[in-house]
Amino acid sequence: MEKEAYDKIINSLILRFCPFGEGERLTYVELFLKLAATHPMLAADSLLRKEMVGKIEETIGEIAQQISCSENNCRALIETAFNFFGLESKIIGISQLEKDIALRWITDVLKKWERIATGKQLIESVIKNTFKEMKKFSGESGMIFLMAEDIERKIEPENLTESFFWAVQSEIENNVYYKIVDEKICKFGNDSTVSLRFLRHLGFFQSTTNPSIITRAYEEFPEFLKDFSEIAVINQEWRKESKKYSDELAIFATICSILPSVLALRPIALLSDFNDGLATYQLNPFLAEDVKISINDAKMIYSILKDIVYFYDIWLGWDPVKYSGKPNIVFKIAASSPKSMEIIKQLNEIGFGTMSTVTFGFSQEISLIFAEIEGMIAAKKKNVFLTKSYLATIIGRTEDYLREVEAEKIIKGMKDDIFWKFYEEFSKEQHTKENRDGIIKEISSKKHLNSLTDERLIKFFDGNRPEFLVQKENDIKQAGIFVAHRVFRVFFGERLKMAQWFEKKFNLSFEEVSSIFDKIDLLPASKRRAEDSYLLLGASNITNVETAGQQSKVYLKSKEEGFSIEELKNSIEKQTDSEVLKRLLEIKEFQKIYEASDSLKNTLKEIGIDEDFGDRGMEDGEWEKYAAVERTMGEFKGSYSKLKDMAENSLLSA
Repeated sequence: MEKEAYDKIINSLILRFCPFGEGERLTYVELFLKLAATHPMLAADSLLRKEMVGKIEETIGEIAQQISCSENNCRALIETAFNFFGLESKIIGISQLEKDIALRWITDVLKKWERIATGKQLIESVIKNTFKEMKKFSGESGMIFLMAEDIERKIEPENLTESFFWAVQSEIENNVYYKIVDEKICKFGNDSTVSLRFLRHLGFFQSTTNPSIITRAYEEFPEFLKDFSEIAVINQEWRKESKKYSDELAIFATICSILPSVLALRPIALLSDFNDGLATYQLNPFLAEDVKISINDAKMIYSILKDIVYFYDIWLGWDPVKYSGKPNIVFKIAASSPKSMEIIKQLNEIGFGTMSTVTFGFSQEISLIFAEIEGMIAAKKKNVFLTKSYLATIIGRTEDYLREVEAEKIIKGMKDDIFWKFYEEFSKEQHTKENRDGIIKEISSKKHLNSLTDERLIKFFDGNRPEFLVQKENDIKQAGIFVAHRVFRVFFGERLKMAQWFEKKFNLSFEEVSSIFDKIDLLPASKRRAEDSYLLLGASNITNVETAGQQSKVYLKSKEEGFSIEELKNSIEKQTDSEVLKRLLEIKEFQKIYEASDSLKNTLKEIGIDEDFGDRGMEDGEWEKYAAVERTMGEFKGSYSKLKDMAENSLLSA
């Protein structure tokens, strides 16, 4: 891309989120007031700095005395109050007394405006738009949508500001996620590109995406695609030959999609020294086995984001020189083959940080953690700044695949006459008997049969044994949980032995190795039920990533009678049901992902972890042949191709 077009695109992206340029030296108050007029959320976040401790009361007091009544100024004050209600202020260390006084200043200003007819209309408009955003990006079944409705019900028109603030504070502080994070029971991430700002108040300090999530966001919110097309048309090369530059278009389409999350998380990343506040960028799934191109793509994406966040940091009030505009992202790597380990090593070696995905098995996941550590060790020896890395462990997709495997077995066992009657429950289309195997595979898929306790299956299953199907379904629901527990127990539970082994192997001090271990989190993803999240909580080295649907399930479960957070502490370390595990190990496809490979078994023995891990797990070269890996990669590739088409078509319609 020509430099002139590149600079225009970067400048255009910057101006969406902050003023352009480095600006003049401003006081805390001057900076807030300047930003509030055009970028109210950035104004609020400019106060999220540790040096504000002891100064926030005075700063807000001065702002309150100088700020004028306008819609953006109102939004800036409300967003500032939200930051005080949320966990952001606790990270900084602002005392409750300071917050109370600062909130009193904000409330008094808004109440003063509220007494003026035009001022009250303005506040009502800002509150209405706040609810609109919360509901729009969460969806009717989402937790944020439900919270917005609860807040709305508590607003008193004659006491607008105070009732609104009281309702928001109550919803935030009584939210189950807020409590879990506040009590340091676990950390959370958002499995989406939207809704992150309000989720941040609840302790969602991470964001993850993949090509499917990016494409879905562009489909659900056409305005996002319009915003991207306005950027894309700047580059004449793209307009003339969009097919030729389709991968480059996909890169910028992904950046445009994740950028709001990157910047919403920016204060958290800076405050935590890049231990939290990280968003993910998944590299091209078609190039998951091409080490050189994947590394080059990552460097290019990193450079693009660096050019943006450097200026954003200035307007946040941070010294941009300290981190030199280091983007708060990690690169998501599809671990569909052993070559992914080399990509992971090399990216960690240059301090980028990674997240392994398409991860289904114990041996695979331990091998990938080793790759992350080896990369970080190389970085540490070169004095490269380390970024947090993650290992996703795919809970729901594991369950989906094993259920289909077992459903296929059950249906294959049906006698011919019973099978065709069973088939009629799904379709009235005529099929020849020669096509039975193909029909079985189709019916067994999640699309048609998402539970072994489906009434249609029970109706035709082997006479009178529905209890067998109930037990089988309940067992399979726990399969991904068992894998996650084993990975955590072996690697993080045996941290001392692991650290001593790496210390000796790579000639590092124990403290150096331990600091690297602190930079790695297991990331349970793709969950289906509230219990899945509640069974995977840990105070250290765990970040649970949640979809909007999963957030809602966890939220509603917490409102049930008898629910107790205390019982959830360190649930990742609790003993699993041995009888369930015994039955699951009768499934060949579960053996592959739960047991150790021969090579890993030998390595663990060398480390000093000598127990019966089995020996039927997948070796490194066998991951890509596992059907769940193939299926997930197929989905990611399909979504990536769709993203390229959408990006190209947006140019044609611009």
